[in-house]
Amino acid sequence: MTEFKLLLSPQAERELERVIALYRKEEFGLGARFECEFMAFLDIIKCRPDLFVARDDGMRTVRMGAKFPYELEYKYNEVSEEILVTTVAHQNLRSRYQ
Repeated sequence: MTEFKLLLSPQAERELERVIALYRKEEFGLGARFECEFMAFLDIIKCRPDLFVARDDGMRTVRMGAKFPYELEYKYNEVSEEILVTTVAHQNLRSRYQ
């Protein structure tokens, strides 16, 4: 099974850093737990990028779950074997990111 190369857009990277910092301020260790869960989702996507349903534009959305109400959007290219994560967004603030 092919493991795809994973890239984060500058916007996704900035938002990820912002969210981790926010959780660190909220409670000791919470930022690290968020980052760990986020990385676990990236590992799943790298191994099985087709696991989540694609929209008409080819984007796929992954909801991180109840612990952390965030989602990430990505698109993958089978030819180049690359995955681009474009968005890290709070599920309740979704319109802010579109």
